[in-house]
Amino acid sequence: MSNAAKPRTGFSPPTEEELAWLIPSDAGLPDGRAVDGALLAGMIAEWWWILGGTVYVCRHLSAWAEIADDPMSLGSLRLDGEANDITAVLNHALARAITAGLKGPYDGGNVPGNCYLTATALLEDAAGVLLAVLDRHLTGGGDMTAWCLSSPCDVQNCLYHGDGRGLQQRGSGAEPLDYSVLPRLYWHPGLGTVETPPAQWDEVAARPVEQRRPIRLPMPAVVPPGVFRPKSKRQ
Repeated sequence: MSNAAKPRTGFSPPTEEELAWLIPSDAGLPDGRAVDGALLAGMIAEWWWILGGTVYVCRHLSAWAEIADDPMSLGSLRLDGEANDITAVLNHALARAITAGLKGPYDGGNVPGNCYLTATALLEDAAGVLLAVLDRHLTGGGDMTAWCLSSPCDVQNCLYHGDGRGLQQRGSGAEPLDYSVLPRLYWHPGLGTVETPPAQWDEVAARPVEQRRPIRLPMPAVVPPGVFRPKSKRQ
């Protein structure tokens, strides 16, 4: 992580111990790495360190996790592909939580044009959601995103798969994520990059070496566009 200056945002990345509460049992990646607090803490810290942004997670009551995603390098603008994919994952996670019995108040959903994205997720889903969001950020990898979105949800509650405006079937249950069939995670420590439009490359290059973030070309969305109609627009 020495190729970028440590950003001064007041954000303190969580430690391995601080993430122990959300780690699923016996979850492992195809390459043999365990899904544990060290892995997730490393991804969150690297995304912050290379001036990508901040990803927050905290426990909410006994059954839920609050997850928020705030880009640092992009200001108020999210690139289209990244915006589509992160919004899809968080809206789907919220839909699964509502189906499992989440009651308000909670955020009504996200649209890709938003800068700050957030969702309340099932406690059991939190690790999978973080893997999908962070791998998409750090590498552009979409396997975790597609895996998350393949999990069952009630489309009446989902602003990705459905219109999110139907009767909310709270308490009907959500089938658990299957951590025994996790797909490839493309990120490895120190290999993270930040999607940056070519128009910004001269600005990045002009910075001192120790303040440059590692960059890559913006990628198209890895999953199809969703419905993305906020519930505030109910008719």
